[in-house]
Amino acid sequence: ENELEIFQFAIEKGERLLIEPIALEPFSRHLMEQKQPVVINEGFVEYLSSFGSRITSAGDAPRSAVFVPLVVGDLVKGNISLQNVDRENAFSDSDVRLLSTLAASMSVALENARLFDQTTKLLAESDQRAAELSTVNEISKALVSQLEFDALVQLVGDKIKETFKADMAYVAFLDEEEGLIKFPYGYGDEFPTLQFGEGLTSQIIRTGEPKLVNEDVSSQYKELGIEQVGKTSASYLGVPVSLGTKVVGVISVQSSTVEGRFDEEDLRLLSTIAANVAVALQNAESYRQLNATLQNLKATQEQLVTQEKMASLGQLTAGIAHEIKNPLNFVNNFSELNQELAQDLTDEINANRHRTINEVYDALTDLVTSLKTNAAQIAKHGKRADSIVRNMMQHASDRSTERFRVEVNAFVDEYIGLSYHGMKAQSPDLEVEIERDFDERAGNAEMAPQELGRVLLNLLNNALYAVNEKARSTNGEYKPTVRLKTRRSPGHLEIRVEDNGPGIPEHIKEHIFEPLFTTKPTGSGTGLGLSLAFDIVTQVHGGTLTVETEVGRGTAFVVRLPVD
Repeated sequence: ENELEIFQFAIEKGERLLIEPIALEPFSRHLMEQKQPVVINEGFVEYLSSFGSRITSAGDAPRSAVFVPLVVGDLVKGNISLQNVDRENAFSDSDVRLLSTLAASMSVALENARLFDQTTKLLAESDQRAAELSTVNEISKALVSQLEFDALVQLVGDKIKETFKADMAYVAFLDEEEGLIKFPYGYGDEFPTLQFGEGLTSQIIRTGEPKLVNEDVSSQYKELGIEQVGKTSASYLGVPVSLGTKVVGVISVQSSTVEGRFDEEDLRLLSTIAANVAVALQNAESYRQLNATLQNLKATQEQLVTQEKMASLGQLTAGIAHEIKNPLNFVNNFSELNQELAQDLTDEINANRHRTINEVYDALTDLVTSLKTNAAQIAKHGKRADSIVRNMMQHASDRSTERFRVEVNAFVDEYIGLSYHGMKAQSPDLEVEIERDFDERAGNAEMAPQELGRVLLNLLNNALYAVNEKARSTNGEYKPTVRLKTRRSPGHLEIRVEDNGPGIPEHIKEHIFEPLFTTKPTGSGTGLGLSLAFDIVTQVHGGTLTVETEVGRGTAFVVRLPVD
């Protein structure tokens, strides 16, 4: 490779000669090209001079010589030479054959030795690489399992301290905003926060190059014009931690007593660890950002759920207000009538004070009968108002999943009224025909009524909204209709909410039960109503909520519940 001729062994007249390596001679090149023995039994000086080669590298000039190349494969790797400094014709053909035989054997032996040496080195390197890979693999596994930043840094520091048997070690990160280098991990010394620009750490961050100093570490500070910080190190190894092309920190191991403690293999291993640390830091940062995003999303979802519940409560309240208004009107009207009748009765008694009871019986009987009739109506509508209030209190109860036996058809009919009046309060122009197709066998069923009522309210509100929007976009020939069906079969109860609205396109249908998905204009819906309804039906009641739809014809939502 360097075109040198290296003399491994030379002896003349019993004395060992030490010959320095020399540039490859022209004669040696000739020998390499010919690959054959060369015998010079006379005129040695003239022969070598013809090639332009020196006569001798050491000792006396020979008078005769034989050169046999050492051939390995197709390459001449060297030669063996016998020389005589006293006489010419010193070597016979048998000498040349014997030396050629020895050279051939030596060539094989030398190649075997070279291959063995190379194999030994490769095995040593393989063992070293295997040990490094084992260390890196162990650290990588540990890093992958850790996503918290502080715990991750502590883990890295402990691992490099153990791996390199260092009596000083640190993990440092640059805070660009403050221009400070902070040491979340330090071992063997105090590591106070530094201004960026101080110490070897700043140099590594600035250049992005590792630093290996095995002797006179203090002189490195002087050469770089850097003030030394902390204990003096006899050996220092520091490598950058990079995220992409940006250096964000440094990992360092040091020896305070031993010079030459670290080598290039240590540098390579620590650099590999630093690369894994960078990936782990990215994972930790991604985890932190994801966690923050999830927290924000959770808070947003809670706000939206509250908004959805408040919207449902607003519609429910509007419906209840309309529902309770009717019995209250009856109570008020009949109370006023009773007041008038009571006054009439008093007047009649006063006017007929001197007459016998038989003479005023008929008039008094009519007044008393009217009072009793009105009182009965007051009691009836008062009970109706009380029922509505109790249902409202039950709906608002925290025990939302508590089950009761409910008369199905009456329950569904009640929420039809609540939904219709609630929508009517929001859209006074709402004109919808509501059809009831109730199964007489529906009977009673055990359910969480306040939760299932929320489902019905949502499905009915959606149906009324859909037909009302379609009615607004047509020329009056369209007749908006919502139909409620109940069906009872062995083991199951089915409630269908059907409408003849615009229907749901296929690309939207597959998303309608997803949280936050809505087709309503901004401010008209949160996209949580159907998602909550789906959870109530499937998780609280163990049933199914499905949709049947045809664009332009309408939509049906089917609630199917398991019942005794």
